[in-house]
Amino acid sequence: DGINATALRMNHAFHNVFGHDFPADFATLLEKQIVGKDMFNMLFKQLIIVASSEESSECECRFELNGCSMWFRIRIQYIEGNEEKHILTMLFSDITADKITENALIQKETETKFQEKFVEIALNSANLIAWEYDINEHSITTRDGLRDLIGFKGEVLNVPQSIIDGKKVHQEDIDKLKEIHEKMDRGIVYAESMLRMRAIGGTDYRHYNVRYTNTYDAEDKPYKAIGLVQDISAMQEIRNNYFIEMEFNKSLQSDTIAAIMMNLDQRKIEKFRGSELFPKELESKLTYDNLREVLMEYLNDD
Repeated sequence: DGINATALRMNHAFHNVFGHDFPADFATLLEKQIVGKDMFNMLFKQLIIVASSEESSECECRFELNGCSMWFRIRIQYIEGNEEKHILTMLFSDITADKITENALIQKETETKFQEKFVEIALNSANLIAWEYDINEHSITTRDGLRDLIGFKGEVLNVPQSIIDGKKVHQEDIDKLKEIHEKMDRGIVYAESMLRMRAIGGTDYRHYNVRYTNTYDAEDKPYKAIGLVQDISAMQEIRNNYFIEMEFNKSLQSDTIAAIMMNLDQRKIEKFRGSELFPKELESKLTYDNLREVLMEYLNDD
């Protein structure tokens, strides 16, 4: 807000770390991307607080120096001032090594929590096959059982696009595959979808129920999602057959001449129900290829 901050003097140790071309004008730190916008605003706010309160303050700030990120603990102290100018000192302590250790511990803690959650879900779902979806890397790491299921081996990169490009998922289910991974990327806790995917070494699609549960890091950002995959093809076939049977029975009305259930993929007749116009033994004579000829023969005879 119109307040300028300029360094009056930097000591030799400071120049050894930050370089002799380190800008004296505070605003240049942001322009040259030496500090990020959030860090810049935080540090500038600390300067204003010390200048207005005449009390010391301390903060941690990340600097980008020569292509490397370095962390410093900065202690800001008030020296003297008036309405036009305030003189402050800034003492920098390099805490980069501490931050690396701290981040490593946080990462380890996050990974431990993820593994605990993974085991918990897997134990409670022993009949399911598990994989893990790394949200930041957009990759899937498979467990041994999954390799026998759909042919993924080890780590699958560029998910879900690589699954689509590999023609593993049915064309009509591509949007559902994208949607379930987008939900995990956005941090949604839970998502589920039924997908048709090719089994390993197969040309036909099978039905799989895919369920994701998200886990989060120390900053509550989505970390990895636990995916549980179940082959529900047999269940889906039973369900489909049930509805087909229902539709077939609905067609058997009093005024129905004939009801025929045909398997178009296998080119065969699975069921035939005819009125009194057709003898009972007709069903054994019918085939996919002679259907029209035989039926028309009986109908013409009458």
